Amino acid sequence: SSGFVPNSIAFTAAISTCVKCGQLESGLQLLADANKLGIDMDMCSQLWSLAALGVNSPDVIHPVLKQSTRDLRTSQQLPQDVAFVWWSCSSLGVDNEALFLELTRQALGQLPKFQSEELISLAWSVASSGTNSKLFLAVQNEACRRMRMIDDSSEMSVWTDLTDAVLAITWACKFAGQLSGRFTLA
Repeated sequence: SSGFVPNSIAFTAAISTCVKCGQLESGLQLLADANKLGIDMDMCSQLWSLAALGVNSPDVIHPVLKQSTRDLRTSQQLPQDVAFVWWSCSSLGVDNEALFLELTRQALGQLPKFQSEELISLAWSVASSGTNSKLFLAVQNEACRRMRMIDDSSEMSVWTDLTDAVLAITWACKFAGQLSGRFTLA
């Protein structure tokens, strides 16, 4: 006995390895094993695993979405987790108004804390889910706020990061038909 006690981190890492190696059946088995063992995988890990493994069974997805909605109502998530959960839901083709309302509430409450790549992921995930014009406008306003904050003394990496983010957000919003005239003028 090695004394190793499996936990959600170990299972998520193992599932990730299976996904990277194209061993989706093994990853599905690991996910089932984690559930059988009562391993408490967090919302992000569960949804990512389902999306990455291509699970499309409503019987499997629905209980996870229901618990995720409860989790979002009762605890503040990190910006990266909000973006990650929305990406996972978009990848799964989820259409769950209650979940999207909670994700929107969490995102709107902390957009200034989102890193550029998280804003990009959020914009594309929302665009892919075909919902939420209120959030599109808020993401565009946040990008405008960030553009106003940089000046000629800012480092080139700051300019590059922001330029990449603005272009990606523009593309996502245009794709969704939610590009605001104010944003294009900024």
